[in-house]
Order: sequence, then structure tokens, then C-alpha cells
Amino acid sequence: MTAAERIGTLMTETPDIAEAAPITPSDIVAIRNARNWKRSNLAAYLGCNYTTVWRMENGKIAIDGAHRRLLHQLKPAARKRSLLFAPATAR
Repeated sequence: MTAAERIGTLMTETPDIAEAAPITPSDIVAIRNARNWKRSNLAAYLGCNYTTVWRMENGKIAIDGAHRRLLHQLKPAARKRSLLFAPATAR
């Protein structure tokens, strides 16, 4: 499925994501790291370029629209992985 097809599907099938909490720059880094993706991999998924992902991760541009919807799709996977690999707390 191409990025344009994913965006079209998200726009019609997931209107509730638009109301969800915003994605922060640290969320993007966590999402990317949870999947062991480089910025170029995430850029290909989002249908943008490497520089756009860098700008999102560094808070230089707003994360909204289709990018936000696609990132919300990936966010639960990042949470699950971070819980699995979280360091044990000292007792």
C-alpha cells in the first residue's frame, strides 16, 4: 500500500484520531526507535522526506494532518515495545 493509499484510508476510516492527543517530537523518536527505523524509513512510511522527519523530531514544524494520523497508528506499537524493554526498577 502506498503512502497516498494509507492517507486516503485514514482520512475516511479514522476520524477520531483527529481528536486524539498531539504527537510530540519525543513520541516520534520513540515510535521510530521501537521499530528500529531510520528517519528515512519513517519518511517513506509517511510519504515525506528525511528532512521533514528531522524537523518533526526537533520541533521545527507542527505535526498535524495525515502525518499525525499515521503516527497515531504506529504509537501503540511504540508503547508496547517500551514496556517490554523497560529497565527494572531498583528495590
